[in-house]
Amino acid sequence: MATVQQEFDMSAALLGLYKDLPYVTKLGYSVGELGERILVRAIIEGDKNADEFHEYSMAAVRKAREFSDSMPASMRERYEVV
Repeated sequence: MATVQQEFDMSAALLGLYKDLPYVTKLGYSVGELGERILVRAIIEGDKNADEFHEYSMAAVRKAREFSDSMPASMRERYEVV
């Protein structure tokens, strides 16, 4: 984990990506608990209806993909972002 942090500041990258999504109230990640994966967790507020929740969830998933794309090539080869 320390090597990953030195190579790429994941916390700063995630905060930068999710800062424009006001409905994401909590954000976290873990590395390597499920093999070679980075697990991104986002708590979403705004469940007034199913359509709104679906829209917010898909936006959060797209941000996780952007996070994956922003990682250095060596990390993209080693880790899967889920």
